[in-house]
Amino acid sequence: MTHTVSTLPFHMADLYQGLVKCHGLLHCDGEALHIELQLRDALTGWLRGKIRQYEIPLQQLAGVEYDVRFFGLLATCNVQVFSMSLLIGFPHAKSGRCRLGIARKDRQKAKAFVEYIKTLRA
Repeated sequence: MTHTVSTLPFHMADLYQGLVKCHGLLHCDGEALHIELQLRDALTGWLRGKIRQYEIPLQQLAGVEYDVRFFGLLATCNVQVFSMSLLIGFPHAKSGRCRLGIARKDRQKAKAFVEYIKTLRA
């Protein structure tokens, strides 16, 4: 697979009652899924802390799914892990799951990214 398939940008909305925006990057190196994210103040655009990094070994990854809802208006990449400790401090992570928003221009890339992860796990 090419490197364009192994990297996917994402965003998260409604953090801290809409006061914070989150943008990040999913990357897979063949051994683990890496999630990097950065929080910004929604009003001023100022950064809120350092870039957060999470590493999920592929054997600890319960699943990755691409989902489109609300008549095609919302696209998400849903990541589920076997251990909640892998997502400690991850915004909106619940029960070892996180939902990452995908921009319209990145939807084809998201589908390819999820298929790439699934072939690595097979």
